[in-house]
Amino acid sequence: MNTAPKRRLIAANEFTPRQLGGAADALNFLLNTIADRGLSQQDLSEVIRDRWFASSAQNRTDPMKRRLQQLKRAANVVTGMRQYSIISPGRDLIVLTPMGARLRSMLSDGRERDAADLLASHLLRKADGVDVLRAAESVRRREGAVRGQEVASELRLRGFDIPNNNAAASKMRQWLEWANVVDRDWKLDNPRLRALVGYGLDEVSDWYSLTWTQRAYLEVLRDASSVVAGAWVPARQALAVLDERAVRFDRAQARKSIYEPLARSGWLELSASGDGRHSKGGDVRLAAKGLTFDFEAVGLLAPDPLPSGLQEALSQPLDVVLADLNSQDTGRKGLALEVLAARIALDLGLIPRQLRVRGGETGGAEVDLLAEQAGFSFERWTVQCKNQRAAVPVSVVAKEAGVAAVLRSNVVLIVTTSSFTQSARAFAKSVNEISATQIMLLDGGAVADYAKRGSVAIQEHVHLLAQEVGRQKAFQGALVSEVE
Repeated sequence: MNTAPKRRLIAANEFTPRQLGGAADALNFLLNTIADRGLSQQDLSEVIRDRWFASSAQNRTDPMKRRLQQLKRAANVVTGMRQYSIISPGRDLIVLTPMGARLRSMLSDGRERDAADLLASHLLRKADGVDVLRAAESVRRREGAVRGQEVASELRLRGFDIPNNNAAASKMRQWLEWANVVDRDWKLDNPRLRALVGYGLDEVSDWYSLTWTQRAYLEVLRDASSVVAGAWVPARQALAVLDERAVRFDRAQARKSIYEPLARSGWLELSASGDGRHSKGGDVRLAAKGLTFDFEAVGLLAPDPLPSGLQEALSQPLDVVLADLNSQDTGRKGLALEVLAARIALDLGLIPRQLRVRGGETGGAEVDLLAEQAGFSFERWTVQCKNQRAAVPVSVVAKEAGVAAVLRSNVVLIVTTSSFTQSARAFAKSVNEISATQIMLLDGGAVADYAKRGSVAIQEHVHLLAQEVGRQKAFQGALVSEVE
């Protein structure tokens, strides 16, 4: 279970280039006004109101209420500047932060590009901006186009606490657009990102595709190579450091499981074994990719709640995922089943939390996903997917009902590419009638409709199933009345 505290994006509020009529001019005016006049928050809000919001809130007929609404919007600009670390956190006299002062100096000298890069670098390195870009790219690969609310949904999947209708990611995009990191359609300039933070999203994906032991080995090798950049190091010397750090691995398989995969993916270079010095492991040294990659910065990114391979696969279009369910490659078929469970959860507005793969790592074609939803009430779902030709028997439904009791799941959704036996449906009905658990059965026909119509189809089918569960539980209300 993912128990790490959720992260929240900083809020720009009304502090955006679009709202203020341009990035450079607006920022230059604000920074010079703050530095030259020594204003309180109330005074600064009045200056902002007069410049940008004096004509807003015209639907308020009362002049006093109209002015208060204008001042509220102006105060939101001040709050956004504080969130973006441009002004100090104090609420008395407004003071520029060191970064705010640097931005002012750059803009005063006509160095707009430098100012844009400075703010973008701050957002990317210290305000989860790279995570925002990762989420947007995942949506693009999956859907073909990107909208701000889809980015927000993807960030929730990645462990962020994003309120409904929150536009913090889209507003951050406007400031990153000023630095040409992305455009208004969320298209990423990977070389610009690499120039600002030292790595691109392709390298981040490569990093997360590594095993934990492989990542630890690279970090140890970076330390060992720090004295002489690019120096050859005995491969086993770094292994000894892993032992000291209590990293568990099979030493006999180190070349196959650590050195060679890292060499193939371009992180390090591996000398031929049998050179008379280190014949068992050879020598290794970091390749250019490993030397320039910022391990520490990437370590600040939000950890994905799901395995990295699954995260990457979630970027695939739905038709590709469903086609892979029929693959002759067991591993590919198994991954497709994992993706199907996660995609269904996402399309139902749930946040996947933990994956449970079974049946010989999906050779047995079944997978469970634990997902959660927090609206007016908290719900925990178990989503089980079974990829098989035979009808799903009652034993599967009974087992999932027992798992739900242990995991305290409110809802059990069992999805199959085939059908359910009559006894399986009867058992689900009896559980729904006598307990608080809800069991819903989604068959191959619904999956086929999902393939044709996408998220709308799965939402419609589950809505109908929920209505049926409601009818099955209707008599429970009558029992309550009798008790009273």
